[in-house]
Amino acid sequence: MISLKQPSSQGLYAPSGSGATPPPTTVQQTGTVNIVAGTQSYAIVFSPAFGAAPSFVAAQVQIPNDTGETLFAVVDLSSLTASGVTVWLNGVPTAASAGGKINWLANL
Repeated sequence: MISLKQPSSQGLYAPSGSGATPPPTTVQQTGTVNIVAGTQSYAIVFSPAFGAAPSFVAAQVQIPNDTGETLFAVVDLSSLTASGVTVWLNGVPTAASAGGKINWLANL
């Protein structure tokens, strides 16, 4: 017989109340950076700065329409600090990607 175990909530942020309260900026931050034609790297600034370099950073590209380039973003671990990180695209965007965005999330 297989026994299923309920996952632990340890380490999860679960505020009381309606559940709509986001984590404090000292624990988690999100943001958006506009994609610029000809620019392959983007500086992400954590404001306020975390108390230490975050243990998790993710970045995701949104193209402006079906004619924009299919790009993905990669976090440059060598640049990661408590105050920010550099994100690189896998290609150099052209004018077809104007209006695109890089959405990011960072957690301690």
